[in-house]
Amino acid sequence: MFRRCLLLICLVYLLFHVACAYGAISVTSVDPPSGTTSGGTTVTINGNDLANGATVTFGVAPTYTVGSTFVSSSKITCVTPAHSAGIVDVLVTNPDNTSSTLTN
Repeated sequence: MFRRCLLLICLVYLLFHVACAYGAISVTSVDPPSGTTSGGTTVTINGNDLANGATVTFGVAPTYTVGSTFVSSSKITCVTPAHSAGIVDVLVTNPDNTSSTLTN
């Protein structure tokens, strides 16, 4: 009986741990909200469940993808690439391929 209870406790713990480890990524804001066409603006991207190694894609077509610096699960930073003038969407993709887009 003790072994069954212990096994059940371990199973529940593992299921909870895996479910919490992969939350739903979301991007809530980008600061500053604009940059120059020559790029080089350091931006902070805020959200939830952002991961170390996430990539950031600016625009739809053509797209410009850059790496990011992990600050916390709610904040990453990156430097904007050079791009044509206009409003762009910001897509953050975690290494596990979960992603979220902030539509601007």
